[in-house]
Amino acid sequence: MDGVSILSALTVPSWLRSIATAAVGALIAYAAWNWLHSPYLYPGPVALRDVVEVDEDETQRSIRLPIENIGTRAAENCEAVIQLRVRVDDDVIRSFHPVPWLPRRAELVVDDEEHTRRTTIPAGRDTTLELMRQYRNQNMQIYPHIGGDKFIRTGPGDAYHRPVSEEAEYAVLSPQGSTESDVIRSSGVFYADDVGDADWEGAVVELVVETESARPLMVEFDASVDEDGWLELERRRLPWKRRAVSWLYRGLDRVRKIG
Repeated sequence: MDGVSILSALTVPSWLRSIATAAVGALIAYAAWNWLHSPYLYPGPVALRDVVEVDEDETQRSIRLPIENIGTRAAENCEAVIQLRVRVDDDVIRSFHPVPWLPRRAELVVDDEEHTRRTTIPAGRDTTLELMRQYRNQNMQIYPHIGGDKFIRTGPGDAYHRPVSEEAEYAVLSPQGSTESDVIRSSGVFYADDVGDADWEGAVVELVVETESARPLMVEFDASVDEDGWLELERRRLPWKRRAVSWLYRGLDRVRKIG
């Protein structure tokens, strides 16, 4: 029996091909249905808000980022982490820390105790992250209500030192009874001199927002310091896939509202 005859003998019956085609089509339709009926996070532009301490007559600056759920289901248990790496002289100061969600009335009054680590964003709604807080003396903090070590600093002579272009290959335990000879010097405050002397053009500032049943959202920022010493962050352009999917979701939402 030649090759052609063998292939003819192994021909799949048409009814079996029809079943296989229908199964594949149903699987694709199911995947598309679940994909379209899911939460989908999209960041807005960075907002700078002055926060006035009424009791102390002191103005702070809050650096915020609105996160919108343009999907068709609630984004549950949203949690965000910001990573900062910036060079100061030959040292590198870095942070990898959760950032808080703000309550709705934070536009008027900020109560740090009402910051939350996780939140649920309903479909078609948005809420806001506070990326950083900067004080009048130009010191910076992340998540002001929670103490602890948010920034660590290493130098070229330290065994654990890594350049700005590389992520750290270590974790830092919060030191108790630490001394000045510690390999890694840490602080909950990014001090004014460091802020002004930092090489912000080469800084790495990344935000990752995760939620249940949805792809994580990664946002990158360009950083700079203005002539008055205030930090400014500008969101970079998102990848084309994220933008394309957002156009699709927004188009579906317009069709739904028209219907």
